[in-house]
Amino acid sequence: MNRLLRTACSTGVLLALAALACEPDGRAQAANGQSYEAQVVASMPHYVPDRQVSGVIRVSGHGSAANPWMRQLLVKWQLDFQRFQPGVTLEYRMYGTSSAIPALFNGVADIAIPGQPLPPLVKEFLRFVLSDEGQKLIAPETGFLPLSAHDQAEQAQLLR
Repeated sequence: MNRLLRTACSTGVLLALAALACEPDGRAQAANGQSYEAQVVASMPHYVPDRQVSGVIRVSGHGSAANPWMRQLLVKWQLDFQRFQPGVTLEYRMYGTSSAIPALFNGVADIAIPGQPLPPLVKEFLRFVLSDEGQKLIAPETGFLPLSAHDQAEQAQLLR
C-alpha cells in the first residue's frame, strides 16, 4: 500500500471497524439504549479527503465462506469509501481470527480484523506498539507510518 493510502487509512476508523467485529453480541445495548454498532459509528470521525489516492488495502482476519457477513460488511465499506476514493480497492484475505494480527505484523495485511477479543499477550504487545518507544522501533522496520500523539492515545484507549 502506498504512503498516501496508508496515511488516509490511519484515522482510527479501521480499528473501530475491527472493534465492531469483535463485539460478542452484535445486539448489545448501552445504558442509553443505543446499540454498540451505533456507538462505534457515532464515534468515527467524518472522512474528508484532502487528496485522491489509489491502491489496494489488504484485509486479513475474521471471516469464512460458511459465515460471509464480514466480507459483506467489507464490500459495503469499500463501496462507500470509493465514493470518496474511487481508486482504492480491498483485497480480502479472511482466513480466520488467528491470521489477523500475524498478517498485519508480517506485512501481508494492512488491516487486521480479529473475530474475538484479543488474548492478553496480544493486547500487551499492541500497547507496546502504541507507546512512544514502540512507535520509534517499528516505523523504520515495517514501513508503517507512526501515529500522531492524539491517534496513539485514542487507539491505546481501545485496548482497555
